[in-house]
Amino acid sequence: MRIGMKGVLWILSVGSSITWIAGTAPACRRERPAVSVQVRLNPVQVLPGQVLEMHYRFETLPDFRGIPYDGYIFVHFIDPLDTLSFTADHRPPKSTRDWKAGEAIEYRRVVFIPDYLYPGTYRVALGIYDVSGTHPRIPLQGPKEMSRRAYQVGEVEVLPPPLQPLVRYVEGWYDLEANPADPVQRWRWTTRRAVAQLLNPKKSARLYIELDSNRDAFKDAPQRVTLALNGQPLDEWALRDPGPVLKVYPLTAERLGLEEYVTLEVRVDRTFVPAALGLGSDARELGVRVFHLVLQEGE
Repeated sequence: MRIGMKGVLWILSVGSSITWIAGTAPACRRERPAVSVQVRLNPVQVLPGQVLEMHYRFETLPDFRGIPYDGYIFVHFIDPLDTLSFTADHRPPKSTRDWKAGEAIEYRRVVFIPDYLYPGTYRVALGIYDVSGTHPRIPLQGPKEMSRRAYQVGEVEVLPPPLQPLVRYVEGWYDLEANPADPVQRWRWTTRRAVAQLLNPKKSARLYIELDSNRDAFKDAPQRVTLALNGQPLDEWALRDPGPVLKVYPLTAERLGLEEYVTLEVRVDRTFVPAALGLGSDARELGVRVFHLVLQEGE
């Protein structure tokens, strides 16, 4: 089963708000909205384990007087049973403290849809909040209010999973692991060489891979990662940045070929054993930690 980019969704709202589900905020004063926001979701139908791209555009109105805190954008996905399923909260690329009247703040982010989600329509709630809970919430105007001035800015339909797996972990991968404090965060470690097969959409597609490693194990020089697709070089780089690195590769149908599955090889120039370096009790030989690996139809 394959899906395409079945359109995009634009929803306009005006105003700014603070947190919805987490924590308790001071009582809200009635005031005029001073920030508009547009959110585009692409695609609006997606399989579990695939990618949702979100395009945000905040625009401050002429009477905007500033936001006196470094705000978070909360993005909450609410399942068909009206339960919080997962989140994509983040800081905007420009701090809300620095927003000025009459300017636009526009950016894109990738959201990985958890592969365990049940099919159905998931509502998306968005707002701006002060993590300290000091400042009152400011209401949004335009979209439907869901709860405590969190506003619905879109819907995503999660489709039933295909009969064939989207990814086959062929060799060089350890078992799936999860963060006990955040079960949505899951990963697989590789060895020096790992091979995966990804279901081929046989159309133009994007390959997403998000990974990191243990920087403490490579203080002298960073690891180098090499990717090959169907036996042909795709990319090579050094893991210098702290935290996970997301790489996105547009691929043509010709590059993907005609086979049912596309073969991706992940290599590292050096591995490490945490126990041997005093980095815990793990005695496995590890390469890189891969959080997400997705091949999805789209330009």
